[in-house]
Amino acid sequence: MVDTSLVIPKRIEKWAKERSEIAALMASEYGDALMKAYEELDLSLLYQSVTHGIGHIERTMFFGAMIAMNEKLSEVDTRDILLCCSYHDIGRVDDRYDLEHGRKSAEKIRDGEKLRSLFAEPEAAMAAIHSHSIPDGEAEDAPLIYNVKKLDKSALYTACLKDADNIDRVRLYDLDESFLRFPKTREMVPLAWWLLDAFLKRHTVLCFGDSNTYGYNPRTEARYPSYFRYPNILQQFLGDEYKVIAEGLNGRTTAFPKGGFIWKSGLYSVEPVLASHYPIDTLIVVLGTNDCAAELDLEAGDIADGMEKLLITARDLLTEKQGYEPRIILVCPPHLEDSIKKGPFAEEMNSKSLEVSKTLPGLYEKLAEELDCDFLNLDGTIHFSDIDSEHLRPFDSYRLAGMLADMIRE
Repeated sequence: MVDTSLVIPKRIEKWAKERSEIAALMASEYGDALMKAYEELDLSLLYQSVTHGIGHIERTMFFGAMIAMNEKLSEVDTRDILLCCSYHDIGRVDDRYDLEHGRKSAEKIRDGEKLRSLFAEPEAAMAAIHSHSIPDGEAEDAPLIYNVKKLDKSALYTACLKDADNIDRVRLYDLDESFLRFPKTREMVPLAWWLLDAFLKRHTVLCFGDSNTYGYNPRTEARYPSYFRYPNILQQFLGDEYKVIAEGLNGRTTAFPKGGFIWKSGLYSVEPVLASHYPIDTLIVVLGTNDCAAELDLEAGDIADGMEKLLITARDLLTEKQGYEPRIILVCPPHLEDSIKKGPFAEEMNSKSLEVSKTLPGLYEKLAEELDCDFLNLDGTIHFSDIDSEHLRPFDSYRLAGMLADMIRE
C-alpha cells in the first residue's frame, strides 16, 4: 500500500489527463514499475528536508521512470534505476553542497544487507549512487571500489540517476540543461517545471467573515482555541492538498462602517486582504449578522446590495491579479432569534434586526444565482448559541466546516 504522505501517487491519475507524457508513462509497464516502487519505498531511510527530502525523492523516481521508458530499459534495469532514485540521498546529513553524500549513501547500501538485496545489480547501483554527487572526471574509480564487473551497466545506471536527479534541480531554479546526458531528458525540461508547480500546488481557500470566522467564544468573550474555529476544522477535513486561510474580524459587515469604524466594512478591507493572499481558488464569504445592528438601521435589500458590491469587488480583483476567477461560496448566517433580547447584545439589536435577518436567506440565494456563486444557507440548519444568540457553538463550527468541505470537494 502506497504511503498516504506521498504526493505523486495521489495525483498522478489526474495529471495523466493533463499531460500526454504522463498518460503515456501510466499506460506502460514503466508506470506500473513506478507505482510499485512508491509502494515499496521505505520513508524511514530517507533524509528529511524540504530541499532533499521526500518530495525530491518522489520526483526523482518519477523522472527515473520516464527516462527508463524513453531509453527502453529492461524491467530489471528499470527496477534498479528506481531503487537508485529512491535511496541516492540517504547518506546526507545536511542540505549543503556535499560531494561526499553519494559515497556515504552507497556505503549505507553496502553495509545494509536487507537494502542491498533489493538490487538485481547492487555493485553497479552502488557505483552509480556513489558517482551521482561528484563530477564525471572524478568518478572513474567508483566501479573499482564496488568491484563492478559490468561496466556498461554501471555507466547506464549512473547516467540515468544523474539525469533523474539533475532535472529536479528546477526546484532550486538553477537547472543547467547541458548537464543532462540523454537528449530525451532535455526534452523533458518543460515537463519538469510543470510537475514542480503541480506538485507544490495547494488548493487555496480563504474564509472572509466576521466574529464567527474569527472564532469568538460567547462564554468567555475571548477567542475559541484554534481547534474550535471552523476555518481550522475545515483545514483538517480537507487535508494537506488544501490551504485554508482564516480572515475573520469581530464586528465586520458587508459594506458598512459599524461603530463608525470604516475598517469594519468588508468592502473596505476585502481588497487588501485578497491582494495579500492571492492566488485564491475558493473564496468563502460569511457576513450579514452585524449588518442587522440597530445603529445601522438597514433594510435587508441594503445588506444584499452591500454583499453584491463586496463579491463583485472580490471577484474582479482576484481575476485581474491571478488570471482566473475564484470559486465563491456565499454563506448566509442563521437568523437572529428573540433570545438575543436577553443576552449581551440586546442593546445592539432590535425587533427590526430580527426581521431583517430572517429576510436575508432569500435575497442571498437570489444574489448567488445572479453572480454565479455557490450558496450555503445556514438558516434553519445551524442555530446561534443560547448564551448570546449571535455566535456559533463548537459543534456547529464542526457542522459548518463539514458542509463547506463537501462543497469544496465537489
